[in-house]
Amino acid sequence: RSLPKPVIPIRIDDCQLPASFDGRDVIELRLVGGDRVKIAPSRILRHSPPILFGRETWLDELDAAWNDQHLNLYTLVAWGGVGKTSLVAHWVAERLMRPGWPGVERYFDWSFYSQGTGESRQTSADLFISEALKFFGDPDPTVGSAWERGERLAGLTRKHRTLLVLDGIEPLQYPPGDKAGMAGRLKDPGLEALVQSLAAKN
Repeated sequence: RSLPKPVIPIRIDDCQLPASFDGRDVIELRLVGGDRVKIAPSRILRHSPPILFGRETWLDELDAAWNDQHLNLYTLVAWGGVGKTSLVAHWVAERLMRPGWPGVERYFDWSFYSQGTGESRQTSADLFISEALKFFGDPDPTVGSAWERGERLAGLTRKHRTLLVLDGIEPLQYPPGDKAGMAGRLKDPGLEALVQSLAAKN
């Protein structure tokens, strides 16, 4: 730090972090049940507000969802701008990352908000699927159709106690009031395969 150089904390043992690391991303490489914890660099934690008030009920709901062994998939639906991303980012930062990722063997998040929400925006999950397949150890993330790659990703996430957070998927959904009756359905076959597969068995 005195040089000055960036310091990247990597935790390999079950220990308390120094206070100076509070609020920083930590790469987790601790042993959990014979496997190393693997935490991907977050794309949403920068949205975690330093103080979040009036949302304890929803934070508790997220705790309950994560701890429910019979729940395969949890969706948080609300109007744009009400703070869904801030809520989830705060929950991850304060209730999972800060206490050392209890019960988490794999963590991966992705935000699709950079693709926008208009009809003219990109509506593909290819980059997400590719990056996630690499993270979860797929030998060749380019092999197979989009649907096959989505199913393969689901299979890889099932191998560990995994928290997969997908933020802002609206660009990949048909809009409300879709004339063909597809409102809310996923446009991207890879993402649809992933979500359907995890919902069915996780």
